[in-house]
Amino acid sequence: MEKLCRRHRFALVHALRIPYEGIIAAIAELHVPMVVSTWGSDLKLQADGRVASHARETLARCDGFMADSSADVQVAEAFGLSRSTPRLVVPGNMGLDLAVFRRLLTETGTGSATRPPVVVYPRGVSPYVDHETFLDAIPRVLERRSDARIICLGLRRSQSAVRRAESLGSAVTVANFLPQEDLWRLYARASVVVSPALSDGTPNSVIEAAALGAIPVVSDLPWVGEAFAEPAHCYSVEQGNPEAMAQAIVQALAVPGAVRQRNIDTMAARFGAEQSLDLVIDFYAELVQLRHHRHLADWLAGTRELRRPQSGSRVHRPRHAGDRRERSAAKP
Repeated sequence: MEKLCRRHRFALVHALRIPYEGIIAAIAELHVPMVVSTWGSDLKLQADGRVASHARETLARCDGFMADSSADVQVAEAFGLSRSTPRLVVPGNMGLDLAVFRRLLTETGTGSATRPPVVVYPRGVSPYVDHETFLDAIPRVLERRSDARIICLGLRRSQSAVRRAESLGSAVTVANFLPQEDLWRLYARASVVVSPALSDGTPNSVIEAAALGAIPVVSDLPWVGEAFAEPAHCYSVEQGNPEAMAQAIVQALAVPGAVRQRNIDTMAARFGAEQSLDLVIDFYAELVQLRHHRHLADWLAGTRELRRPQSGSRVHRPRHAGDRRERSAAKP
């Protein structure tokens, strides 16, 4: 990384998460502003032992901090992020590609239209997602909505999860993760998206699904109130409670088209990529300018120190760019 900075003369380095890009950037001698982003699990499930120590050093070293929820800024401050460090809250994927989303909604014709009762679980198997509670909720959903169809993505990382899902009958489909646009097309046709996270920032999958008209059912985490403040609509449920999750899924299946359309419009207004990227670029420019001013302040401080007479010493004035003749030292 140090060689790359020297070779390409970067104006700024942005580490997209703390373990391990941010840790490496903090250790390296970059001599340019360093921005670090955090994801929902960076300072929670992953930040223990030596990683926690390095995470604290990274937050103390960074010149700017980005997160996808205000709650993660507070967590970062508890880890040592200075309150004076500039920060920005912006989607982790830098926002929604609204042109693509509008095209998909037009192609599928599903914006505010009645949709089939399809429930999508896109989060796979990971330490910070509670797929087991979701699987426990499925039979309860099917008892109340026998016409529902459940699509589980990414469960193949756990054979026990696959066996459990397949045992629930033909209403449940287990599939691999999809290419990005295929996933978006699935959201545009689905009624509900489920994200039972144990720890999260603002998950891209949920924002994208809501922007394509699927109603989210999510764990009750701090990011929800911020991302889905009125007039947006979602269902948040207690972690580890399959009955509460099943009830929320059944309710979400019955949401009218006008509510879906309101989510589509609200997500576009809050998380569009164009406005998000404008904020990020302005943030970068601010940090580069701050670093320039700090260097100028340091240079001026050094100049003042050199100008201050010392007992028995001669005062040397710094040369300025453009001076072509050597300035002689002057006696105090």
